[in-house]
Amino acid sequence: MLSKVKHIAILALVMSATAAQAATISNLTLGKYSLVSGDRDLCEDFEVIQKDITDKKVKLGAKEFFVLQDETTKEASDLDANCEFKQTSTRKDAGAETVLSRTNEELCKGKLQSKSVATATIKAKEIKIVFLDNGKPLGTCHYKSK
Repeated sequence: MLSKVKHIAILALVMSATAAQAATISNLTLGKYSLVSGDRDLCEDFEVIQKDITDKKVKLGAKEFFVLQDETTKEASDLDANCEFKQTSTRKDAGAETVLSRTNEELCKGKLQSKSVATATIKAKEIKIVFLDNGKPLGTCHYKSK
């Protein structure tokens, strides 16, 4: 009997922690997202499940990860000692939408060599991801959930 009570208490604790994680982006709807417009080579249908949302990041699409808070990270290049990679993540919450942005830059001797930007606009049952490569549009993926 005591082990059953412990088991139920642990389950309740895990369930409440999982529910709290979903609130990290209040307008993100869990479930399947279908492509409404965009290039099928760049955009794939996907599903957002609870484990795709952590305290630090969210997985949207087949392989797109966005950090849930403003942050900048730098990492030395393992190919060239004169280069480093810098990733800047931003988050803006405005009522019914959340905008997450990820900018990746390659800097060599302090000069910008390449820059890619991915921006996800999240609304209830809708996600739009825009990709730029060196300032030029690479594509837009517009998804809706049922």
